[in-house]
Amino acid sequence: PRSTLSSSSAASDLYKRQIYGLTPSVNKNHIIRSALESIAFQIKDYVDDLEKNKKIVCNDVYVDGGIVSNRFFMQFLANTLKRKIYVTNFKDMSSYGSLVMGLLGMKINKNLKDISIYKQKYSTYLPNKNKFPDSYNEWKDVLKNFYL
Repeated sequence: PRSTLSSSSAASDLYKRQIYGLTPSVNKNHIIRSALESIAFQIKDYVDDLEKNKKIVCNDVYVDGGIVSNRFFMQFLANTLKRKIYVTNFKDMSSYGSLVMGLLGMKINKNLKDISIYKQKYSTYLPNKNKFPDSYNEWKDVLKNFYL
């Protein structure tokens, strides 16, 4: 199955949550994988758009949040983006950023160099260039046929 789970503002609310290709043999694992693939493909589209239209090059990709505990997804994202993915061991970087800014604001630390002692360690996922997902083109075709 292909999940579109589109966040596109061009897509109506009805079409933001559709799954295509369902057959009687599909189980919940297929649907979960479809949703994860859709997230990775949307990230790829955003990164491609940044590079093509905004001229912003994204050499390194840093990821945090609950999704980082899903190793399959992180490797799939690295393969999809064809980039190294850095994953923090600290899942909520928003609170970490607030802490660091608080230390600067309260003048406990004087500058960015001083706060480097709090630097996070990252795990990395290297892309397997031979494992770019074939399903990406199918996903793009579904979007073209139903949304654009």
